[in-house]
Amino acid sequence: MKMNRAWTGPAVIIMAILILGTGATASSEAALTITGRVLPKNTITVNFIGKPLSGCAPLKVRFTDLSTSSRPAGKIAFWDWTFYHTGTMTEAGEITGTGGRQQNPTFTFRCPGVYDVSLRVCDRPDCSGSSNSLKKLAYICAASPDYLVKIDSLKYIVTSNRLDTLPRRRNFDPRDLIKNLNEARAELARTGCSTTRVIHPLTEFLIDVRYIRYHYQLSAGQKVAGKDLTSGVTKIIDAFSSCHLCPMPRGTCGGLAC
Repeated sequence: MKMNRAWTGPAVIIMAILILGTGATASSEAALTITGRVLPKNTITVNFIGKPLSGCAPLKVRFTDLSTSSRPAGKIAFWDWTFYHTGTMTEAGEITGTGGRQQNPTFTFRCPGVYDVSLRVCDRPDCSGSSNSLKKLAYICAASPDYLVKIDSLKYIVTSNRLDTLPRRRNFDPRDLIKNLNEARAELARTGCSTTRVIHPLTEFLIDVRYIRYHYQLSAGQKVAGKDLTSGVTKIIDAFSSCHLCPMPRGTCGGLAC
């Protein structure tokens, strides 16, 4: 006996099944034919935005995933973010929370530079199904402050408050204030990048300023800018210590001044 029956409707594959009944002879057969529509593979469209896209380093950026799935019931279940210096495979910065597997991470670009941002998404947590990725080149720009100007401002604070004319002491020579700033500035201007020869004299300068605050009875008209001065120097030293700071190309980040 031969039976042919057709079904129409959704089906992932088209099958033909040959069924031989119990005790069937070689001449007897039963056939079941299933026909249907083959569903296309799930298509994932990747997109994301970051805010802000530029600013002064350290720059904190909030990223929002805008990826979509072609299936009505489909959804994104896996995210993999990477952040690189443009043109390199060098990662920089630090991500908050659970790392690059978040859907909407916040990333801090600690060092000045231009960065590429990549996102890979999948519709299954183990990424065994459909996936897609997107890389936005030179997407984030973290600008570098002009540290030569900052060092010059420190020199102005010292001279305008006559800190370099204070009486010498066994553990302190006021002339070292300007000397250390000049050394740091000269090295930064020569190399364009932070080195120990920049960090060391600035650290010595900070030590001297703190010494003045706690060991000198300053006359009227002479003052240390207190917390503002010491915290300002500390921030510069921290920036030099954590990053390899180099001048950014002119016009980078739209001419943003930090």
